[in-house]
Amino acid sequence: MTAVLERSDDIDTAVPDPFPIVAVGASAGGLAPTVALLHELGPRPELALVVLHHLDPTHESGLVEILSRATSLSVVAATDGARVEPNRVYVLPPNAGLRIQAGVLRLVDRIDTGGLHLPIDQFFESLAIDQESLAVGVVLSGTGFDGAHGVKAIKAGGGIALAQDSTAQQTSMPESAIATGCVDFVLPPAGLARELVRVGIDAPSVLETLRSRESLLEDAASRSHQRSVRPYVTPDGRIDGAVVSARDLDAEKRSAEHLTRAKKYAEGIIGTVRDGLVALDRDGRVQTANKAFLHAFDLTPSEVDARRLDELGRAELATPALEKLLDAADGADELRLERNDALGRARAFVVSARRIEDTELVLLAFAEVTESERAAKEIRAYQDDLQRMSFEAAVAEERERRRLAAEVHDRIGQSLAVAQIKLTAVRGELVGEARVAVDAAVALLEQAIADKRALIFDLSPPILYDLGLGDALAWLAEDCERRYGITLEVFDDGSNTPMSDSVKAIVFRTVRELVMNVLKHAGVTTAIVSLRRIDDELEVVVEDRGVGFDVDAPAGRAQRGAFGLLSARGQIARIGGALTIEAAPGEGTRARLRVPLRRMDDPSRGPARTA
Repeated sequence: MTAVLERSDDIDTAVPDPFPIVAVGASAGGLAPTVALLHELGPRPELALVVLHHLDPTHESGLVEILSRATSLSVVAATDGARVEPNRVYVLPPNAGLRIQAGVLRLVDRIDTGGLHLPIDQFFESLAIDQESLAVGVVLSGTGFDGAHGVKAIKAGGGIALAQDSTAQQTSMPESAIATGCVDFVLPPAGLARELVRVGIDAPSVLETLRSRESLLEDAASRSHQRSVRPYVTPDGRIDGAVVSARDLDAEKRSAEHLTRAKKYAEGIIGTVRDGLVALDRDGRVQTANKAFLHAFDLTPSEVDARRLDELGRAELATPALEKLLDAADGADELRLERNDALGRARAFVVSARRIEDTELVLLAFAEVTESERAAKEIRAYQDDLQRMSFEAAVAEERERRRLAAEVHDRIGQSLAVAQIKLTAVRGELVGEARVAVDAAVALLEQAIADKRALIFDLSPPILYDLGLGDALAWLAEDCERRYGITLEVFDDGSNTPMSDSVKAIVFRTVRELVMNVLKHAGVTTAIVSLRRIDDELEVVVEDRGVGFDVDAPAGRAQRGAFGLLSARGQIARIGGALTIEAAPGEGTRARLRVPLRRMDDPSRGPARTA
């Protein structure tokens, strides 16, 4: 099979040499193993990778940049109509789904069925149809069960399926894939990378080795007049699928031995899973529970065997919310559960439930999130501290700027003015070279006084504090036209906008940064700044009709100076405001700054002043 299956009017029909296409699916905790896997692949694994992470559809993703730093392979965002090429990495963008047709990527609308988004299954199934034996699916860390149906489709098409082992931070996704019985390799990220390199070098040889290994599980069909179905491991640890139509004691004995070994192997995998797993029958009674579940709830196997969850003496397992989750058992919903262990330590779990195909069993998974929530809380606190320190530094800087501006005005400015007055008073009495020298000195003093005035305004414009933000922006417009030749139109609705001096300074400097971005990047000499009060908020908009840019493109963000505005964004957020950028290629750029007026007073500087 080649990478091109059929002709389409909008698809290039050139047929490349066949190569494996590897789809890597991950969710929570999946970034680290994805980075590790790419790092271990080397510069030329002779295969293509499509990375499918569960991403927030409402936020930009930095996944392309992060993965680019982990590998020498080319890493790009997946685009509609892109032909998949070997030794490249394609990343699913946020708020989209992805399919493949004739070796060409197709972006599709994001599908949320009942609040459930399954981009990994969607692409795996498409890849299985399109690439058959050259399709490879990898399931890494994540909660839920996305990817389980996909690996079944890949194996049915003759491809290869891999999953991360217990090194996964969140094991629900890889375990769901393993439970299908269709996963060929269960390894840590480095091991997965080694197997992928082998697949890239010689995929047919790897497939032949796998088929030979699978034949050992089908030994029950080795005798004549026998008919068998390949045994597989069910999610609750049982072995199903062996069907023998003719009785042969030797074959049955060998088959039973194989099944016993396979069951022990499956039980060993389930027993080492870090998430708690419980299989319940149709009456809600426990059929099997792994060690992680028993340890988490301080139970023994005899205490849980054939008993309902609400009979185990654990209040956390007898709540209406958990009962509702079990009634649905569709994997779409999750429940956060807390309990204190025997040592009094608080532990938190995310619980999911889904029905096991072709059985009456429900699999309940308890993914512990104690450490991840603690880490997230610490990160949020650290970010809050950084934001607070950045804001305090900005306020301190502005105060120091005002102090320096006052020093320049009071000391240097007065000295220059006195010198100018004295020289001007005596030059009328001078003639010849003396008069020329004094005239030159007076001219230099006039220039020094002008430079002093510009320096004061650059440090901390007095007009901002004396007359307010609107007048300060009007002065900024005059200064920009004089210095840079850019026309800045300022529109002020004249509303009463109470702000503290420190907040005025933050808003003014943010607007000036936005105006400088227009000057540097927009390719126009005109911009508009508008101020208006909306209820209890001040809105400032800086817009231009310049070249614009793609706000979703990493290169575009860097070009437009977004990194230079990160500090400003943090300071604006600290006073309860927000800074947003709207842009499109050829359609200009609009930066919108909104800050609440009633929350802006700086307690350390007394009541707000009206500007």
